[in-house]
Amino acid sequence: MVTIHGTGFTDSKVLEVSFGRADALRFHVVDDHEIRATTPPANQAVPDGSTSDVNVVVSGLGGAAFATQTFRFGIGPAAQGPPECEDADPEDSPTGA
Repeated sequence: MVTIHGTGFTDSKVLEVSFGRADALRFHVVDDHEIRATTPPANQAVPDGSTSDVNVVVSGLGGAAFATQTFRFGIGPAAQGPPECEDADPEDSPTGA
């Protein structure tokens, strides 16, 4: 489970959350400032098997907000603690939404 912090989540009517090249398995908009999402399997989000950071994209009726290279899939003990993505704000979307 990943927690995404930002603003405008309820106003933009979030339709999709993605990690790298794959959609979240499920997500829940907790409130205007928080989304909780279940990441897809790492091999779907990063098909080449690298451990590079991936983009997190929150898409809604008003456009998409990008948190560039803010999430890294971890394997085993190196991946500790709850992962978080900060500042996914639909107001900062490249579409001007």
